Amino acid sequence: MSVHVRILNRFRQLNERRIAAQRKPLAQAGALVMTIARRKIRTSDKESSPGTPPHTKTRRLKKAILFAAESERVVIGPSVELFGTAGRAHEHGGEFRDEVYPERPFMGPSLKDAAPRVSAFWSNSLT
Repeated sequence: MSVHVRILNRFRQLNERRIAAQRKPLAQAGALVMTIARRKIRTSDKESSPGTPPHTKTRRLKKAILFAAESERVVIGPSVELFGTAGRAHEHGGEFRDEVYPERPFMGPSLKDAAPRVSAFWSNSLT
């Protein structure tokens, strides 16, 4: 007595479906972190204290925070084309235009604030 078994290789199709299904949750997560980061930055003529999100006089920093969702990742942060490298100097501290900036993180804390809500975007994404 022999048993015939037919195995179908559908790994490629399953992986393509997984990638397609995670586009929307990634975009939702990116939009959430971007929104939280923009809300953390206040418009003011006064300088923010070190360790708190930076203030902006012109709202350029707020408008420069963007996100881009790709097939398996999302990139969120201030656009170098719109704001230059000052966002990095604020986030991590450092030199920008011959001035030394203390650390004024806004992206890292925004990701931490969004983390509890992000997993909900993936529920039922593969159904």
